[in-house]
Amino acid sequence: MIRDPLKPKDYFDARISFKLECLAEDMEDLAAPEHLDLPARMKVAYGVVDQTLSLLTIRYSRGDEITGMCDEVEQLLTYRKRQKEFADALPDVEQPDRVMWENLTQDSYEQYMQWLAFAAGVGMDQRYFQETLALMDNAGLDALFDRICVQFGDINRPVADTLLYKKHYAPLLKVLDAEPAERPALMKAFLDNWYDNRKGLPGYNLHLCSPDGYYGYWCFEAALVVKLFDIDDSTFRDHRYYPAALVHGD
Repeated sequence: MIRDPLKPKDYFDARISFKLECLAEDMEDLAAPEHLDLPARMKVAYGVVDQTLSLLTIRYSRGDEITGMCDEVEQLLTYRKRQKEFADALPDVEQPDRVMWENLTQDSYEQYMQWLAFAAGVGMDQRYFQETLALMDNAGLDALFDRICVQFGDINRPVADTLLYKKHYAPLLKVLDAEPAERPALMKAFLDNWYDNRKGLPGYNLHLCSPDGYYGYWCFEAALVVKLFDIDDSTFRDHRYYPAALVHGD
């Protein structure tokens, strides 16, 4: 059953077909990358990760089974490793070029949350999370992200005491700081304000202004925190922006 009420199934079918075509082209380029210089290879590998995350969002919106998304989740790690491989091979003078593709910007912050939410949702093993967190790196910079990583088993990770993106994520950190009995109400409040709080960010109201760029409005970080910290979601399981299937597998 389709999960996103804003677009019909054939819309998501078309978006998925297009994403698969784009991914196939990029993967073909990286299968025999001799015609690409190292910076281009690094960027193409990054693009595969980015487009795979988009594909997962569209598939979720269409209503695809969560258990059927394992291959795409594995693909994220495969091509993020290739991105690092190409970045490591850059000459010293070009090493600064990798920073923009690896720093914890707000875009990458949200992508990492989504990635981890899908990985937890499909049930990836501890090896997967160890490798993924090592690649995400950026330890000791953001309190919420660090605490999530520690919960995944990165127990020696330094934990920051501040947030990089307070406007959007202070309410979610408040959930973790609360007593277990208080967490469900705080999470629901976070979800209630989540979309309006995104006004001014890329993707806001995209379903109204883009004929084919809308993939779905989902607060993946909420599902990640609920699943990882075992929060009772019975009071908000049907919330419009809560991707409950990543928690419950349905």
